[in-house]
Amino acid sequence: MCDRSLARHIGLLFLILGLLTPAFAVRIDETPYVFRYEARISAGLSIEIKGVNGDLLVEESEGTDVEVVARKSGSFDDPAEVKMTVVEHDQGATICAVYPGARNAPQQADNDAACASHPAAGDAQPGGSDVKVDFLVRVPKGVRFVGRTANGKVQAHRVTGGVEAHTVNGNIEIDGAGPSHATSVNGSIHAVMQPGAQQESQLQTVNGNLTVTLASLDPARLFANTVNGGIAIAVPSTETIEESAQHLVAQVGNAAAATLAPACQPEIRMRTVNGDIRLEYHR
Repeated sequence: MCDRSLARHIGLLFLILGLLTPAFAVRIDETPYVFRYEARISAGLSIEIKGVNGDLLVEESEGTDVEVVARKSGSFDDPAEVKMTVVEHDQGATICAVYPGARNAPQQADNDAACASHPAAGDAQPGGSDVKVDFLVRVPKGVRFVGRTANGKVQAHRVTGGVEAHTVNGNIEIDGAGPSHATSVNGSIHAVMQPGAQQESQLQTVNGNLTVTLASLDPARLFANTVNGGIAIAVPSTETIEESAQHLVAQVGNAAAATLAPACQPEIRMRTVNGDIRLEYHR
């Protein structure tokens, strides 16, 4: 029998501590081409980026503040027309790149109130603008990153607080010790799972390959599905539970530790329509 109550209590404690020490802005600077944001955000809370055109590069910082640098560029359209909006809330902070004339874009006067509920990247079209906004985000230990873009890649390195990444046209790369959730439409996804944390990961794309690299043999349940592609497992101590050409359920990891009830183990879920799935082990 598995009791997840302790994990729920710990998560609740992080949330309560976060509410007692909410995010606050240290500095916001903006020019027509560069936007900078710094804030103290507690572990257990999140920094969320909502872009449209551009890449998201994320890395863990050595300090205690979240740092965001957004660089705007355009060949024909004026980068100054793309406005950056920040909303700080009880879960952390959300930053939006708002394009002029974008479908469902809020009026400038309403930007601050609308950013947190701004449409997802795939629904917030840039209104024909060719302006790119590339983000560099540094997050302290334990802070969760959430990133969305329509046309661009997402790369997150050494992030311990967990990563949630979404793109329409672009690849996703995640390397961290927290849960990984990633979706793409036209792009491949590669997640490197570091030891020392329970992994609850979901990777999904339509057109692209999915690869998970395990840096430890902690027990986990793997669920893998592809419509047009193959599935390859190169991990020691793996036991197949269900298998077909495009479907696999397997027990992954240390055989002794795997005696834990399945409900107690983290899950790795991988799904693609047109692409291959690979699970590998590399210390």
